Amino acid sequence: MRIIAALVLSVSLSPQVYSFWEPEKKKLIHAGYPAEVAYVRQHIEKMKALPFDGTILAIHELRSLFNYTRQVSREEVQKHFDDLSATDWGHVTENFLLMQAEQEAGIDWFDDEHWANVEHNLRLSIEAVVAADAAGIIFDPEQYNYPLWKYEKAKHHETKTYEEYTAQMRKRGAQWMRVVESVKPDITILHYYLMTAFSGYYGVRETPGGDTPELLKDSGYALYLGFINGLLDAAGPEVVFVNGNEGAYYYGGREAYDEAYVQMKQERLYLIAPENREKYRRQVQAGSSIYIQGTLGMRNYSIQALGAFMPPEERLKLLEHRTYQALRTSDEYVWCYADSKGINMWEHRFPAGTAEAIASAKRKIEAGAPLGFPEEPFVEAKRKQQEIMKNGRTRIVPRRLVIEKVGADGPPTLDGKLDDPVWQRVKPVGPFSVPNIYIKETLQAPTTAQVAWDDENLYVAFTCFEPDVKRMSQRAKEHDGRVWNDDCVEVFVSAGQETFPYRHFEISSIDTHFDATWTERKKMDGSWNADWSSKSQVGEDRWTSEVAIPWKVIGSRPAVGETRKANLTRHRIPDETETSCWTPVYKTFSDSEFLGTWIFQDAGLQP
Repeated sequence: MRIIAALVLSVSLSPQVYSFWEPEKKKLIHAGYPAEVAYVRQHIEKMKALPFDGTILAIHELRSLFNYTRQVSREEVQKHFDDLSATDWGHVTENFLLMQAEQEAGIDWFDDEHWANVEHNLRLSIEAVVAADAAGIIFDPEQYNYPLWKYEKAKHHETKTYEEYTAQMRKRGAQWMRVVESVKPDITILHYYLMTAFSGYYGVRETPGGDTPELLKDSGYALYLGFINGLLDAAGPEVVFVNGNEGAYYYGGREAYDEAYVQMKQERLYLIAPENREKYRRQVQAGSSIYIQGTLGMRNYSIQALGAFMPPEERLKLLEHRTYQALRTSDEYVWCYADSKGINMWEHRFPAGTAEAIASAKRKIEAGAPLGFPEEPFVEAKRKQQEIMKNGRTRIVPRRLVIEKVGADGPPTLDGKLDDPVWQRVKPVGPFSVPNIYIKETLQAPTTAQVAWDDENLYVAFTCFEPDVKRMSQRAKEHDGRVWNDDCVEVFVSAGQETFPYRHFEISSIDTHFDATWTERKKMDGSWNADWSSKSQVGEDRWTSEVAIPWKVIGSRPAVGETRKANLTRHRIPDETETSCWTPVYKTFSDSEFLGTWIFQDAGLQP
């Protein structure tokens, strides 16, 4: 009897707990690229044919959540406003302007001049939302290149306490919210993640404790919570916040979705200021997410992509399952993310069956119908994945390679032909394997490499077989551009015999370069630049690249018998499942503990 009474009480006090019984409210948001408004206007008819209720929109000049560097003028963005106003949206009405935290680095949260610029640009962004008759904005808090929310990286962390910063962030959050409401009081703010940002720092099953402030202070999102409480302080009754729960990218069975719903609606509530908890209950929705490439095994070099652990014929069912469970356990919004690699929804470029799998799940939710097939294969794949993620590191054995010195045959001429005498003598290493050895063994487009050295340079020659040359990507044209989004090869090599620092060199098939240095684990300095050379050639069934990197750039020239930590890698865009490397890693190419060892010897000598 108590259980029944409690259930009745729960429904009467918290009707949104059972919002998955209101299928007419469920909305799917396309969150893929490209999303620039002129492009969206040009392709909106194709989006209308897909099972999405809305899409993200992007205006480059207004993409930053906190652009403090200058005030963008209305004249600069007027053409985008015109495109938004002129677009025939049809039923694609649940649209969101994309705004990201990572666009600007170095903001001083205590600088009122900085903040004046933030408010000016934010107001312009919300005016764009109104011009598009859109639902609201995407609030993407992810710190891709700059630790915006990390207390220990804040400008005044040595002179201002965490408590002072928390109070200031709460103040800024309230100011930010007032600007938004002054333009659109009924806005929806879809956070890619809101309270789920703190899952990695305080366990789901933990109860509130006195150590919470210290745990938050040391976390990567230490300042985010204060800002969230500020948003709630100022939010009027028409504002809706959505916890988009980006972590759902990785879920297996329905239980994970149910647990996330409870976490978002209840278990994280203690982190919200007591005076804001009732407002949180009324105005913060639980959302969910789907990562299409990871689901379909298109990024299956990643240990986190569940689709990589399933046979191809099961992946569309996984997509339908994830869409169904995400819709079932969301209050209103589910966003479907697809990056620009291999999928373009706007041009209907996606694996056969993708749109139908999503549409089928949506129809079943709308009809109140069951999913119609068992989830056991997905649960088993998740179990296998978790076992590898738990124990896989211990099974990886980094490779070793003897690097022969250039002899009387002389150094190579950088022309991409690989016909120099030194390359006739030095044995190729490879073929490369996918980064995580547990996912895929045989590659359709193998890669080999040759490595040599002399007193001046390190030389590397890559041979990248490619059966689909016409689909190779060659977009990046400027130094330190997004070379990793193109077909490219990489050289990782340490400055000395220790792992750190190590240097990172990327070369595309048209010789666009990216370089960086890693000073410690997970700490890359992309501002580091060096003077080095390469020459690549694209043939009918392969592309090749010759690279020369001076030792003075790397750090120090090795003596005979010395070692360096290293790896060689390849990004293959026509089929990303075949992104590969010389020595296996666990998760990413920058997994420093899995760098292989190069042993430097004279010409013709073996240890």
